[in-house]
Amino acid sequence: MKSNTIDLDQLHVSESEIIDIAIGFLFDGRPMWECRGYFLSEYDLDARDLSPLLEKAQREVRECEVEFGTRLSF
Repeated sequence: MKSNTIDLDQLHVSESEIIDIAIGFLFDGRPMWECRGYFLSEYDLDARDLSPLLEKAQREVRECEVEFGTRLSF
């Protein structure tokens, strides 16, 4: 059961910021699990809300890979 209190120590972030940060993680060669763990520990996010945004970031990185003929591993 989720608490109704707000953790003031955790930061809030917009969807576009999540995607941008995740893309940065992936371009740095860091694994997706590390990116997911970072968001869940540092920001006030729910894993169910985070998954579609991380998938979008992966799609954007894949599109870039196709455009520039390179391959990153997740």
